[in-house]
Amino acid sequence: MSRGYLGNHKDDGWSGYGGYMRAKISKLEKQFNEQSESGLSLFSGVSIYVNGYTDPPALVLRDLIIRHGGRYQAYYSRSAVTHVIASRLPYGKLNKLSDEKLVTANWITESIEAGKLLPWQSYQLYPTHRSGTGQKTLKIIPVIPADETNSDKLEIVSPPTVTNTNKDPNTNVITEMSSCSTHQLSSSSDKQARVHQMRVDECLSLNHVLKTDSYDSLNRNVQKNSPLKPAITLKQLLNSKLDGDTLQTTNLIKDEVPSSVASHTSIQQTSLKASLDQKLATFYSRSRLHHLSSWAKDLHSLVEEMRKNPEHNCDLGMKWYNQISSDLSPSRNNKKTIELRARYVHCNHSNSYPLSKPQKPQIIFHIDMDCFFVSVSIRSRPKLKDKPVAITHAKSSRGLFNDIRSSNKHTESMSEVASCSYTARQAGVKNGMLLGRAKQLCPDLIVLPYEFEAYKSVSELLYNTISRFTRDIQAVSCDELYADCTELLTYSNENEIKPKLHDGNWEVTYQIINPLILGSYIRELVKDITGGCTASIGFGTSKLLARLATKKAKPNGQYWLLGRSGSACPKLDRPTKRGSWRWYSSEENVEQLDVHSECELTGDEYKWLCDLPLTEIPSIGRSLAGKIFQAFDAKTCGQLMSEVSHNQITNLLGKKTGSRVYMACRGKDLDSLHFEKEYKSISASMNYGIRLSSQSELEALVHSLCEELSSRMRNIKMSSMNAGCVGKSLTVRLYLRLPNAPAQTSKYMGKWYGVYLYNAISFLCTYTFSN
Repeated sequence: MSRGYLGNHKDDGWSGYGGYMRAKISKLEKQFNEQSESGLSLFSGVSIYVNGYTDPPALVLRDLIIRHGGRYQAYYSRSAVTHVIASRLPYGKLNKLSDEKLVTANWITESIEAGKLLPWQSYQLYPTHRSGTGQKTLKIIPVIPADETNSDKLEIVSPPTVTNTNKDPNTNVITEMSSCSTHQLSSSSDKQARVHQMRVDECLSLNHVLKTDSYDSLNRNVQKNSPLKPAITLKQLLNSKLDGDTLQTTNLIKDEVPSSVASHTSIQQTSLKASLDQKLATFYSRSRLHHLSSWAKDLHSLVEEMRKNPEHNCDLGMKWYNQISSDLSPSRNNKKTIELRARYVHCNHSNSYPLSKPQKPQIIFHIDMDCFFVSVSIRSRPKLKDKPVAITHAKSSRGLFNDIRSSNKHTESMSEVASCSYTARQAGVKNGMLLGRAKQLCPDLIVLPYEFEAYKSVSELLYNTISRFTRDIQAVSCDELYADCTELLTYSNENEIKPKLHDGNWEVTYQIINPLILGSYIRELVKDITGGCTASIGFGTSKLLARLATKKAKPNGQYWLLGRSGSACPKLDRPTKRGSWRWYSSEENVEQLDVHSECELTGDEYKWLCDLPLTEIPSIGRSLAGKIFQAFDAKTCGQLMSEVSHNQITNLLGKKTGSRVYMACRGKDLDSLHFEKEYKSISASMNYGIRLSSQSELEALVHSLCEELSSRMRNIKMSSMNAGCVGKSLTVRLYLRLPNAPAQTSKYMGKWYGVYLYNAISFLCTYTFSN
């Protein structure tokens, strides 16, 4: 049978492909009907289609739905299917099923357990689901009448949650309707409405932690056994202020809440909201991580504005280059220049002429301030220059930082050391260490407070200074950055670079200005401008080598590493079938070097890299290094190079991460400088000083965080350097205290013992801050 169009199929007795499928579906339906049991009609009129993996699986759902009077569709048909069961759906399929009732498998299982058909709206797969045209819809949850035998309480249909739902009626909540709420509204004959439940989809039950009884009196005032009419429609809701037969939204709440209670609750909520807003503002004003992230965003914007400003002048770079060029002599032995050579390494051991000449090496430098917070703080305290100093929030009992050495409880402090001097590091103190442990290692440790405004001022001085040398800057943080200085170090004319045959090998000679001369000039200038703050600088032919050179240069030094490929960009040194260019210094004896080695470094630098722990490589943290050690028993770059193949590391870490680690331990880095920052997420969080005792406090805190998040989205959207800010997903992270956690935390106002709970939801359309 041919595989062309249906019209080309030969007649096989089934009237083509469509006839075959109709016969197959008819046969399946006949089998399902034979399996169904008479007398059970729980799912009468319900026809489901199961898409993908579900819990319970599709075969179990098929037996359940058929046994209780429903129908199961093995193939999707818009005319036959009434409900689609799934655990998740991609955007494309979700748009195609925009008109269907998308529910989870819990709707079937819990309906069978309850003995009645529960409302499917309470089990929607995506509660914020919108049609494929992007039109917004209002989700209405049907109201279930209260039980006749227990009419003094409202019957609540609990949505599926990841924890067991507490049926305690004290946790019922009545809240005013907002544009994004999912309250069920209904009208009665005497024009009184009932609000049965505010449903928060896929959130975690906190009833075992937070007990709320402030709404008990409101629940009692709801009219008992009032006849219910169909839920209010969207049209009625929009025209509520014009239609006298339909209750207005404001009256809907007022009829249910006594005026005295509503007034008192409003005052309490306003006072609580103001208190939490003030607490949130205080938290952010004192949060080191908040300041660091804010400064990083501002510095990225500063670099982008500088690069797009046609009037920006790199005057310091031009002045330095003209001065150093006039001092250079034509002699190649001048110490202010470095002679680099590139040898063409043939794959077939021939000496044929290279297909292309090498590009000039790309030189990138990485500058990092030494003990940034400490060096800024001791500018006004010259007597502390060679003393062990640390920066933290901790204070003595009298609130004086300088007197903390006399405190008897200094070894019990749980404050975190943000920065410490090199004198303190010699005693074993490290950044991120608890102050109590640091004081045990260094009893003479002097603790100073944060000076955020001073840090920000010095950081801007650093960036403004470097921007006067080159416009090609990648902002990293408040105290470090990358920059391309290739043009500043260019000495030879690129057009004069011609391959020459030397001792049977094709070579190219290229001269550059010694990068360490530029490094010394920049470091002295930064020290003078910042009032004595020192910096270390590393040069390399890639970002990775420049960063590793900075590690060798610290503290208050400089170093440079020449990579064999000569550039971070693979297009500049792409190997061919015949061979590739390999760079080396004229001071090196190339005959003693392994030019075929995959490592970017040779000689003593190669040995240093082999002994370097994996955690010292940027982007390889303790978790990743621990996984590598457990799998291959490798702790250093040399062990990983010699004992682990590319396939082994990619099988363990994945193709992308594995390849990056495999190349990084060999000194290779294909990442180029990024001059513009693309923000992939915006967040607002508070993880200190939280002591909530009621549901209203939790709601007020969430509201304050939402306002902070909206403000941050608005600031990015209003920035002239960004096209706009929209959101396509929302992630909520909650830290839940364990019931048996001790009353007192180890750190003052810190977190109890608990667990992190995460919940994420994706939107079919993007949201701006105004949504």
